[in-house]
Amino acid sequence: MKRKILALVVRAELDEVILGRYTTDEWRGEIDGYLEGVSPNTPGSPAWFAYCDEEGKLKGLPPNLLATALARAAGWRTPDFLCGPVVFFGPPDHDGNETDVTQEFLACGTDLFVGGVPNVEEL
Repeated sequence: MKRKILALVVRAELDEVILGRYTTDEWRGEIDGYLEGVSPNTPGSPAWFAYCDEEGKLKGLPPNLLATALARAAGWRTPDFLCGPVVFFGPPDHDGNETDVTQEFLACGTDLFVGGVPNVEEL
């Protein structure tokens, strides 16, 4: 049985946010392109990691304003913006593998989620 990781998928075109368990093939299918890693670059930020399409801007994918705002709220300080679908995880483990997205990371988006912050304990 393939391992499933708790991830937050933010789709740009629909402003859709899905908290769910995904196999590697499932979450990679959300991005459908070369993977670009995104992580916080501010000391004291919650630990997290995300992937987006490395060529999203070149492909003309729509800006993902919700994912960009969430990443910035969680310590990603850059004038750049994310395009297309973005998949958020917890920090990589000691082998570099994806881990479950954390409640601490999700809490950074308190003002961004309609209906409140998703609860990782419910999955």
